[in-house]
Amino acid sequence: MKRILFVTYHNPFDIGYGAGQRSNILLNAAVNNGYMVDIAYIGQAEQSCPEIDNPLMNVVVWGYQRPIPRSKINIRWNELILNVFPVDYYLEKTIDTLIRVKDYTYIMCRYIIAAEQSGLYKYRNKLILDIDDLPHQVLETHLSDRGANMCFVRKVYTYLSLQSTLLRENKWFKSKVSFLPDKELAIKKKVEWLPNIPLCTTDRVQYITNNFNLLFIGILSYPPNYEAIDYFVDNVLPWVVKKQPNVILKVAGKNLPHSISDKWKNNPNVEELGFVADINEFYRMGNIAISPIQSGGGTNIKVVEAMNMGKACVLSEFSTKGFEDILVQGENSYIAKNDEEYVNYIVELLGDSTLCSLMQKKAYSTVKRHFSQNKIDEIFTNALLK
Repeated sequence: MKRILFVTYHNPFDIGYGAGQRSNILLNAAVNNGYMVDIAYIGQAEQSCPEIDNPLMNVVVWGYQRPIPRSKINIRWNELILNVFPVDYYLEKTIDTLIRVKDYTYIMCRYIIAAEQSGLYKYRNKLILDIDDLPHQVLETHLSDRGANMCFVRKVYTYLSLQSTLLRENKWFKSKVSFLPDKELAIKKKVEWLPNIPLCTTDRVQYITNNFNLLFIGILSYPPNYEAIDYFVDNVLPWVVKKQPNVILKVAGKNLPHSISDKWKNNPNVEELGFVADINEFYRMGNIAISPIQSGGGTNIKVVEAMNMGKACVLSEFSTKGFEDILVQGENSYIAKNDEEYVNYIVELLGDSTLCSLMQKKAYSTVKRHFSQNKIDEIFTNALLK
């Protein structure tokens, strides 16, 4: 029996957010290709291990927390100050034990950071690595978005860490198979392209009359998400409200920083929903979804997810990364180059039901045409045959 050990920080059965959805998609691609998959979920086990009725899936680790205190004897040379993602000795031992017990055909892992900390480099000849976000992009975000507030020493440290991270991440491109969701970057790095596909779907596109809601969903503990939506609230939404006073921005996602949450409580045009258990119910709250993201790595699965739910989308140029081939300005989406365009596109959609309804339908048909689990399964198969 062909076996894969799937190491992931993200619960592959929690499809309420983008990273969980991509983990689920990869898990299904392996199973659909006939592999028995042992799942090592090394994130925080906020939920109990689910019952699995698929005989090709088996959970071998459900949640991981490094023992504290940690013995200094286990600190290794690769944990020098400029190594931002050092090997976790206890996690490495856990994964090594699993691999010794079973003869895995492949090891599959989500993210370079998880591979680093799990000590998987020694298994790179059988490693299927979904790179997704590049680690250096996280550090670049720190330098560009928060650099002004850093002291000189902190800036120097972050810059040196960035250079070290760039050198370290390049070695992972030589894994058995490496996947990136951005087609242009995948070609540049000479690795495989694995697009994000939405798991949240609808059977019918519906325009809701007399609805002035704007929708945004994401992990709100992630700086690129909460910084972008907070900027939108401060700099774009007030101008939309001036032209359409009834507009309400509904923000879904958990762990929004308290400072931002407290500030929004005084804004009658913003509703913080927190974690939403039913993502389908959330998307039924409005016709228009926004993605004002300006930084971060990977691609924004929230874009194709909203389109697949039949929403008219107003996007920042950064949010379109990886989806340039399918987005058509003014037809299946609006792409705003600046705050003024963002305001104008939203107001236009709120005021023109015919335009909004047509864009919803075109967005839905576009995603249906280009993204599916079958497509992912095919890419997975072909990548392993090379």
